[in-house]
Amino acid sequence: MSLEIHVLAPHEWPEYRELRLEALEHEPQAFGSSYQSMVSRPDEYFEDRLRQVKTGGDNRLLFARSQENLVGMIGSSRMEGTQEHTVNAFYVRKTARGQGIGKALLKELLTQIAADDAAETITLHVNKSQPDAIRIYESAGFQIVSELQDQMGDAQTHTLVAMSLNLK
Repeated sequence: MSLEIHVLAPHEWPEYRELRLEALEHEPQAFGSSYQSMVSRPDEYFEDRLRQVKTGGDNRLLFARSQENLVGMIGSSRMEGTQEHTVNAFYVRKTARGQGIGKALLKELLTQIAADDAAETITLHVNKSQPDAIRIYESAGFQIVSELQDQMGDAQTHTLVAMSLNLK
């Protein structure tokens, strides 16, 4: 399997939109955003998001492509006024799971964040009902720091695991 991890160009927004909506529709308990809130966004939203991450800075959005098809994505953003980054938008298509794509996406994201000299901590929240995702994060060095309750994209309250990785 050949795997390419890269940033999409703004004109590739339809692929990003399709993958993002699929993630929200098939795994709503894993995301803070809902399918309904995202499907109603104008096309420009997705194009602007890709334009924003293409210029670098505090937000990242990486995509995995295998055999010319998008199979996964992962993003991060820097918490305003801090040296803390938060992982978000992590999704691998069901047909591509179990092939190391999630680990490859996470590894590349962590490499990019670690290259930022000011970056100190990376945090995330993951639904406790997703043990495979928790294992991927733990294998990358993240540690569980707490649990919390929050409403997710399926409009249900779930137990989330807060995880953290110190870079310094």
